[in-house]
Amino acid sequence: MPGMTEDMTDKPNRTDALMAALLSAAAGASMGNLARLRPLSGVEEYKALKELASADDHAVLAPTLVIEKCGEIVGYVSLNAVPWWTGWFHSTKLYARDTIHLVNDVENLLRPAGHKLVVTLVAPESPFRPVMEKFGYAPAGEAMIGLKQL
Repeated sequence: MPGMTEDMTDKPNRTDALMAALLSAAAGASMGNLARLRPLSGVEEYKALKELASADDHAVLAPTLVIEKCGEIVGYVSLNAVPWWTGWFHSTKLYARDTIHLVNDVENLLRPAGHKLVVTLVAPESPFRPVMEKFGYAPAGEAMIGLKQL
C-alpha cells in the first residue's frame, strides 16, 4: 500500500497551525492514563510506527500525529496529510482520452505543492474501477467513507 516516505517527514506540514491548536486543546483533556496525540517526531519514529502497526495488522498511511498511551505508541492519525479528489465524469460526453487527460491535470495541480501521494474514491460500479491501476492507483482496501458535518 502506498504510504508516507521517509523524506516526507522532513517537509514542513501545511497543517502546523491546525495541529498546534488541536494538540493544545487535547493537552487539557489528556490526563492520567488517557491516550494523547502528539506530532510524529521523524523518520526513526515513523519506522517504529510502521513496525508496531504491522504487528497489529494495520497499515500506516501518511501519519502526522502519534497516539501515545502511558509512554507507548498505540496508533496514529493522518490529519490533512494526503489530498484526495473526487469527481463526476459524464458517461457519454467524455471519452477515455478526455478522462486520462483530466486525471493527469488533477495530479499536476498537486505536484507543485510537494504532494507525493493522492487518494481518490472509486465506486464499485464505476467504469473507472477496472482501469484505476493502469492510472497508477493501487487499491488501498475496502472501507466505509464517513462524512460528518461539524
